[in-house]
Amino acid sequence: MRTLWEVATGPLGLDARFVEDAVLRAGGNVQHAVQLRRHVAAAPAHLRRARDIPRGLEALISQTWERIARNAVVVEGLGILCAARAALTLDELGAVAAWIGDLTPRAFLRDAKEVLAETQRPDGQREYRLHHDAIRAHIAQAIGDAALRGHHRALAQRLATWPAPAQAARRRYALRNALIHRAEAGDWEDAWRIAGDTSFLETKGRELGLHRVEDDLARVAERCRTGGDATIGDRCSDLEQALVRESWWLRTAPEATAAILWNRLRRSGWSAHDLDTQLRVPTDTPFLRVRHAATHESPALVRDLVGHAHVVSACAVTPDGRRVVSAAYDLTLRVWDFQRGCA
Repeated sequence: MRTLWEVATGPLGLDARFVEDAVLRAGGNVQHAVQLRRHVAAAPAHLRRARDIPRGLEALISQTWERIARNAVVVEGLGILCAARAALTLDELGAVAAWIGDLTPRAFLRDAKEVLAETQRPDGQREYRLHHDAIRAHIAQAIGDAALRGHHRALAQRLATWPAPAQAARRRYALRNALIHRAEAGDWEDAWRIAGDTSFLETKGRELGLHRVEDDLARVAERCRTGGDATIGDRCSDLEQALVRESWWLRTAPEATAAILWNRLRRSGWSAHDLDTQLRVPTDTPFLRVRHAATHESPALVRDLVGHAHVVSACAVTPDGRRVVSAAYDLTLRVWDFQRGCA
């Protein structure tokens, strides 16, 4: 840490006393040094006083927030980035915040740069996120739960939309985050509108992997239950279990997602009426439907692991409980991922 500051003494014109106090007040926290150096680099020389350095990262972030939160645009923009699940370009941030023109995003970037990290997308666009999780936690507490829910709602309505726009980055963001933003906003009915859309589930499963769909449905189910809509929580949980149970077939024939899920939910106790009214199936997707649900499956059966060409002779679970190794008479070994259900 001392080396980091000593490198900066020349370009920033810092004296040995300032460096000594900066190292001491960081308390061994590297992020404190990084954050303070950002502030020092942007501050006029006459304001670089050692006695003004807060002790500890939380105090430093608090001081930074008090300084930049005087600008309402900065508070709004940082609140959106606090809720966002990925880095955003200024155009995307402006669209979510409903900023008009180019001056507001530029002013935001100028005044908030101390707490932002900048990266570049493959297409060359610059994107921005909060520099550290400690900054995110402080902003979330400062703006409060109601404001944070509002930012999640704005992200859901203006960025994580479905059907998704053709633009690759926005489509990817929608697939990753459309469910979570609606759940965090408390928009349960809209969350179920997305969750029950078989075209969304099929596309997300194809492009991001079925385990991501399963994880998101489980999280949304939990948020619905704790947030006050147990009915939608139960629906999401049933849908997640159907995905897990049929994961092998969904990977093998993703184009049959609507049929596979409809029939699995029918066999698990959903009525045909509930399925037709709750599950959104494309109108051009005809398939055979189960009329009378009957099964001899054990309730202990969670997921099929399919891949061996002959009888399995032995299995061993890894010490971390995340994988299983199987041996079969086809003279092969396979390593299975329990969470993803694939080899």
